[in-house]
Amino acid sequence: MRDPHTIDRMTGSSQPPVRRRVALTAAWTVPTVAVVAAAPAYAASPCYPLVPCPNIAFTGTPTGTAAGVTSGAGRLSLNDPLRPWSFSANGTGWTNTNATGFNVVGGVTRFSASSEPTTAGRALTLTQTNAMPLNEACRYVITYGVIYWANLASADIVMNVRVGGVIVGSFTTAGRTGSTNIDAGIQSITVPAGSSGAVSFDFLFGGTSGSDDLHLYSPSVSCV
Repeated sequence: MRDPHTIDRMTGSSQPPVRRRVALTAAWTVPTVAVVAAAPAYAASPCYPLVPCPNIAFTGTPTGTAAGVTSGAGRLSLNDPLRPWSFSANGTGWTNTNATGFNVVGGVTRFSASSEPTTAGRALTLTQTNAMPLNEACRYVITYGVIYWANLASADIVMNVRVGGVIVGSFTTAGRTGSTNIDAGIQSITVPAGSSGAVSFDFLFGGTSGSDDLHLYSPSVSCV
């Protein structure tokens, strides 16, 4: 747990740390690579259009209160009428008012994992209702953008990307530093052949005395 009277790592002042609340209101845009409209990679795939690519985009308006998690400006779910996203926590025992949940920054919807657990083994799970599953006969690439805040004195966060409950890729703050929000850009995962099921994400917190932050944005699936 951070001492609220410690010197702020970004401003040098003795005010309570505000490094993540500032990030929630600051202007922010998706990196150019994330918005370039290229021809769909799945256009030449034998799986498409017979087996359409799942749509896992963050669409809809953030809504609801995150029960059991100190959510700050975050919201429980996205109210997309077809395939809404929502998240759950594996227990109570969280602190601070940093955003945890869905929020919009610079016109971009993202999921923030920024609260800090007071109990060991805490995790957040992000799932999509009515999700279209990946087909084991097809090949897929999952892409997503991620912003992180990391400090070697803080506990790491690991974000796992799962297909049908099986981990196919991860992003971790381990070994990363900066003490400011850093946009790592668009990450890419080639899903192993034979994988099937819905795409989901989970965030595993590595400690209880303060933790790094992760913000997930622009998830997508393409067929290859």
